[in-house]
Amino acid sequence: MEILGIEVQFFNVLKSWIMDAFEHLFVLDPNERAGRAEPERSIEILSAFLNSVIDKPEVMARITEEEFVHVLDFYGSMVDRCIDVPSRPTSPALAPEPRPSLTHHRQQSSISITSIPSPTFSSPPISTPQPAVKQPIDIAVSLYINHLTKQLKQLPPTALDVILPLLFRALASCSSPLARLTVTPSRGTGKRSFVEDRISETLNSLLSGPYASTCLRILQRNLYPSPKVDDSSLPKEVHMAIQTSFGAFRSLREFIRRTLSTRLARAYISKESAIGYSHSGAPAHLDLSRDMLERAWPKVESSSSFSPATTNGWDAARFRKPLSGSTRAWVEFTYRNQGEFDSGGNTNTTGAGTGSGNGTGTWNDYSTWVKEGKERVLEEIAGILKDVVYEIEEDSTKLDEEEARTVGETLFQLAGYVLLLK
Repeated sequence: MEILGIEVQFFNVLKSWIMDAFEHLFVLDPNERAGRAEPERSIEILSAFLNSVIDKPEVMARITEEEFVHVLDFYGSMVDRCIDVPSRPTSPALAPEPRPSLTHHRQQSSISITSIPSPTFSSPPISTPQPAVKQPIDIAVSLYINHLTKQLKQLPPTALDVILPLLFRALASCSSPLARLTVTPSRGTGKRSFVEDRISETLNSLLSGPYASTCLRILQRNLYPSPKVDDSSLPKEVHMAIQTSFGAFRSLREFIRRTLSTRLARAYISKESAIGYSHSGAPAHLDLSRDMLERAWPKVESSSSFSPATTNGWDAARFRKPLSGSTRAWVEFTYRNQGEFDSGGNTNTTGAGTGSGNGTGTWNDYSTWVKEGKERVLEEIAGILKDVVYEIEEDSTKLDEEEARTVGETLFQLAGYVLLLK
């Protein structure tokens, strides 16, 4: 296909077709697999075709960096489209629950040997679990991350100012509770969704990659409430600010947990080594996963200062001011745009008002939602402090001076919210 001179117009046509098929998913029953198959297939084929055209060297040589950014922004708009609507649980990694049987089960006492049917091919087949239905957020995040991974080298460094906040919002929309910090395998803990794992892995690669310093500055900046949000801001902008900040705190928390887990694993291995060895010379009673063992002593030490393998700590001095300062900013955060609701404006945000996003909510409804979003951010900050304390309980160690100052100052600011509740 020859598109010389009309690359941008060609991209726009493909993007419009992809978005039309994507929008169609929101009007279909999320549990109806048959009706959703065709739009999903259309999105998959069209997006693969668009990416294949962009990857051609002759096309890459003729389009500008701005056009690469526009294509990525297009996939990003699909992610934000999913965040703007009430989300449903997405867990493609989990097997769906078996459907309840509609057949009558006789009591055991009434079943005789002769009444049991012999196994023949004419008996009703056993129903097999169907694959989990993809939700729009799963599709959008996969398209965005796949394109980002391929085109990251073609994008200007300034694009990170848009990429990271969007990934933070996406992570916030699908984040699941984190289990207690421990090095031994946990039983009964819920498995994270595939999309949450993809987002976390992408953020980790960016924060520990060649642009780690730039990404770290962007993360620290997004810990604070957006300076663009004030009482004149639209509810949707407030919603995005809360989601972005929560995702930034979750990314920071996951990094700190990886560092703390590495220290716990090393201490655990040293403790077990002192107790006894096996015939091979290795510690005899190690209850650690392979991932944890590799994290404790990686084969290749990363050169990034944001990598847990490069230091025995999580660089508390670097995060002391951002953590305590952003905590104080969120404790003092308020939003009083009552005029938006008095005029019947469209909220278009998840959970706002009555949850329908059609502007029918009252100011009290939205005020409650803002408070819940703010408290969700503060709970994530408290989770970071709990992870640090859990390491002390697990390893019976003491905090170093910088860690103690960081935890103390952040906890002091966090306690200020309790005073506001009285």
